[in-house]
Amino acid sequence: NRPPLNVRSIVKGLLDYPYGCLEQTTSAAYPHVFIDEEGAKAVGLVPHTREQRAKFIEGAIGRIAGMQGAEGGFRLWNGDSGSYEAWLTPYVSSFLSDAREAGFNVPEEMTKRAQKWMTDKLNGAANQFGTLPAAAKPDATGRYDWRDYDLFRNNHQRFAELAHIGYMLARDQKASLASLRLLHDNYRERAKSPLPLVHLGIALSLMGDQKRADVALNEAMNKAYGIRTDWEWDWLGDYGTAVRDQAMSYALMLRHKMNHPQRETMLINLAERL
Repeated sequence: NRPPLNVRSIVKGLLDYPYGCLEQTTSAAYPHVFIDEEGAKAVGLVPHTREQRAKFIEGAIGRIAGMQGAEGGFRLWNGDSGSYEAWLTPYVSSFLSDAREAGFNVPEEMTKRAQKWMTDKLNGAANQFGTLPAAAKPDATGRYDWRDYDLFRNNHQRFAELAHIGYMLARDQKASLASLRLLHDNYRERAKSPLPLVHLGIALSLMGDQKRADVALNEAMNKAYGIRTDWEWDWLGDYGTAVRDQAMSYALMLRHKMNHPQRETMLINLAERL
């Protein structure tokens, strides 16, 4: 309810979505975790019973299970082919965790395998990044040459994926603090959006390093979205937009009671963008 959104239209669009890749299947089922009969009526949606929601959620989980590879990560369409999805694996893990917390049936082995894959990915963080060339320096207006765009985007995407993974593991107290500190100390300047810094800051806080958490969250509050080049590139390769990233940053800070003095400014900026 802050800022006012057309929740009915947004959620109905998700519930009625006809396609079924890993992201689409997860996103279509996610509203059923949170919106019970009373909540549906409040926003003008057709109410579903607990049994109907469980059938939909558990059906989605069954489909998602077929997209989990042998190593535990998830692939876009089929668990046996294609590359593992480093952004979507923690997104799916969040759905599974939230569904379990809401009392729905989630196979424990499925979650454990995903956690193992994410742990291996996070612990290999030092090997995930390219080197930024010395030539990649902004001009007097703060813009970079458009030819450096791919390099900045790829580095942002790696950082965003690993911060997301770190956050999901930290929710279960399973993130390596050493790996989170490595991301913070060596790579956080790669972020081109506030969201990965919020993911990292909350992960560090959950794992007990509040000093670094405060630094990451302070930087998130002042981080502009996108890569400033001659062309003002706004696609960062991680399923995000400026609206999604600001909204999720705010929602996560509320969820984890991160009472930053600039938090409500983020909400004002989001409302203005909408």
